[in-house]
Amino acid sequence: MSLILEKCVEFNDARKICVATENKKTYRIENNSGFRIRKVRVDGCMVQGHSEKRCDFLFSIDHEARRTVFFVELKGGALSKALQQLLESIKYLIKEFAGYNIEARIVGSRDVPRLTSLPEYRELLVLVNNNNGTLVRATNNIYTEKV
Repeated sequence: MSLILEKCVEFNDARKICVATENKKTYRIENNSGFRIRKVRVDGCMVQGHSEKRCDFLFSIDHEARRTVFFVELKGGALSKALQQLLESIKYLIKEFAGYNIEARIVGSRDVPRLTSLPEYRELLVLVNNNNGTLVRATNNIYTEKV
């Protein structure tokens, strides 16, 4: 049984441009490969306990050539909180995405001094690296990647 509720799926198709926007921040995937991509609203839609935090969205590609999930946090500030939101979301859904490359993306308006020295940063980095993924911090208002 899937932990992802159908009501949280915003689309699941092969559109060329996949976008998530929140807090005046935007994450975009340019789908030049024509993969079917599923966009899921995580925060505020999926099950979470009182003290649990979730990232804003995830985008998953379930194709034999590329099984990848992008966990995305769009943050106006407090990038250190974004780390915790990504960590808790990935840990909650890691079994759902067994065999996928797990990517973490933070789109924020500014950099935070010593963010990379925080224990949450190191834990998130190890988690994504162990799942053939990467951790990217974008310090502008929009981040685009191509698949």
